[in-house]
Amino acid sequence: ILFFGREFFDLAIVKSYIEGQVAGKGWEDGLLRNAKFNNPHQICFTEDGKLYIADCGNNCIRVIDTRLSIDKATVSTPIGLPGMKGYKDGGPDIAMFNHPFGVAVSADGQIVYVADTGNKVIRKLSIQ
Repeated sequence: ILFFGREFFDLAIVKSYIEGQVAGKGWEDGLLRNAKFNNPHQICFTEDGKLYIADCGNNCIRVIDTRLSIDKATVSTPIGLPGMKGYKDGGPDIAMFNHPFGVAVSADGQIVYVADTGNKVIRKLSIQ
C-alpha cells in the first residue's frame, strides 16, 4: 500500500502507471495518469514523500510527489536528458546517463546516487 496525499493506494496501481500499462511506454512528464516511462527499474522514497525512479530506457531519473492525491500527482524529470544516452556531468539540463538501473537518495533528500549501469559508474548528484 502506498500513501498519496491523504489517500492509500495499492502499490500495484502505482506500478501499472510506472510500467506504462496506463499511458503507454515512452517519455512524458506531467500528471501521473498521463506520464510515460520506459523500462523503469529501482525506486527510492525520501522522507518528504518524493518517489525517485531510475527510468532506464529513457536514461534519466524521474520523480513523483506522493504528498499529492493520485489524481493530482505529477511526474518530473529532475536529472538527465530523456532518450539521450551518454556520460556527462553537470546540471539538470546537461547531465547524461546510460541506462541508470538504480537510485538512492540521502535522508535529507539533497544527494541522489545513481547506478549508471551503461557507463559502469555510481554517480553522486546534488538536488537543489
